[in-house]
Amino acid sequence: VCNQSVTQHLKENVGTVVNYIKKLQTKLDEVSDEKTRKWFENYLKNAISYRGVKTPAVAKIVSHWRVDEAIDKLPLEKQMEIACDLIREKKAEDKFAGIIYIQKSPGQPRD
Repeated sequence: VCNQSVTQHLKENVGTVVNYIKKLQTKLDEVSDEKTRKWFENYLKNAISYRGVKTPAVAKIVSHWRVDEAIDKLPLEKQMEIACDLIREKKAEDKFAGIIYIQKSPGQPRD
């Protein structure tokens, strides 16, 4: 799903994609917890940067963000572009948000 052609296509609409991502990042920042951040970074020996948002909270925020920003109304290709850009971000919660988004998208296999 996250291939180079998607990245090339993103350059045409980068402003919109960045706005969606920034809104999600702001929501994640608002609920971040310093104690949780330190625990995660210590647990993984600083291999990845964390905000300090636990997995269930990330999933809930992504679910609300998808609807609140009407991302779920965008063409599926655009939704996947946003998810792939999230996966490319620096913070673990952003990467996880992108993965959650792909897992919950229409057309993706369900358990």
